[in-house]
Amino acid sequence: MREDKSEECRAIGIIPESGLCCILADKEQEWVYIESGDVRGFVRNEDLRYGSEADQTVQERTEEAFSLAEEKIKP
Repeated sequence: MREDKSEECRAIGIIPESGLCCILADKEQEWVYIESGDVRGFVRNEDLRYGSEADQTVQERTEEAFSLAEEKIKP
């Protein structure tokens, strides 16, 4: 997760592979604003999995089964 919409921006958190996040804004953009646990930041759209397939996986496993982001620095 980045502080802003660029690879050059500071990494403020790390979401484990198959971790859970909520899309807050910019779903159709290259960079999407997300929240995972207590961390909010930007990730590339291509790195996210969402839609009916993701919804089904969350329903099958429940939200508690997923890892959340680990904060690295305060944004």
